[in-house]
Amino acid sequence: MQKAVLEFHELHGALSIETINRQHARDYRDALIERRLSDGTIENRIGFLSTLVRHGQLEMVEHVLANPFERIEIYGGQGLRTPKDRRAFDVGELNLIYASRLYTQNDRPQGQCAEAAYWAPLMGPLVGARIEEVAQLRIEDIQRINGSWSLRICDLGDDQTIKTPGSFRRVPLHDALVQLGFLKYAAEQARAGAGRVFPSLSNDNANRIWSNALGKWWNRYIDGIGLSDSRLDYHSFRYTFRQQCSLCGIENETRDALTGHWVSNNDSGRTYMKAENRQYPYPKLVEAMKSLRYDELQVSHLFVEEPMAGVEEALLR
Repeated sequence: MQKAVLEFHELHGALSIETINRQHARDYRDALIERRLSDGTIENRIGFLSTLVRHGQLEMVEHVLANPFERIEIYGGQGLRTPKDRRAFDVGELNLIYASRLYTQNDRPQGQCAEAAYWAPLMGPLVGARIEEVAQLRIEDIQRINGSWSLRICDLGDDQTIKTPGSFRRVPLHDALVQLGFLKYAAEQARAGAGRVFPSLSNDNANRIWSNALGKWWNRYIDGIGLSDSRLDYHSFRYTFRQQCSLCGIENETRDALTGHWVSNNDSGRTYMKAENRQYPYPKLVEAMKSLRYDELQVSHLFVEEPMAGVEEALLR
């Protein structure tokens, strides 16, 4: 709620409650749309402000009768937000990405995206995580469970968030990601004293998210290499991951567990438990990731020598 208030203040300046009107609310909605926030996030932000005003009407300023944030439409209609028409990357597009200058000429962006720009696109089709889930990873989120390495997607750190409680999960590392040197890279960061997997990323922005610069860079980058379809963005990797899970015969429930959609609001048998205890059977996830394959994907040119060199010593200390 505080974030919504600060955003509204940044857009309109300091306004007394009596002077805020519905156009101010619509302008705030449109500003959130321009930032490409999800429909649910926009609806929540406006709902927070509506709740705050409603509380004020009851407790503090009873002479203010109208709530300018009530019934601000998000969906449908001219000029209003429509659902994103995203699609998955196909394997040819993935191969174009991994043959682009980022990977063949080590042409990484300057500034805070330097490390994440290389790894986030490789993790996309092999992890299936949201961009913020990738960007906020901490070293301790790389774990070995019964001999299998995994990523913990969680909100246990003070600066970590997840979309829903059901998003808390552990995703076994795909063997290709190990061969690409991800664990070796993470071990290097740990030995350097970094607390986060991508220590250059910053959450010093209006949304306080780690993926702010990374997401903007990614959209520019794929446009620059010819993938200018507006339906493609980083979230398209999740579509690719889910689609490939189905093509490889991974059961829907297991696929949902890997992507953070396993627990539903109607599942009263599990929703009362804390997220870290409400986990899908890990051995099934390990077997599923062994089944996930992209036979036409061309990334072997990026495999590193001795991908496990020094990993255990650095990550399991």
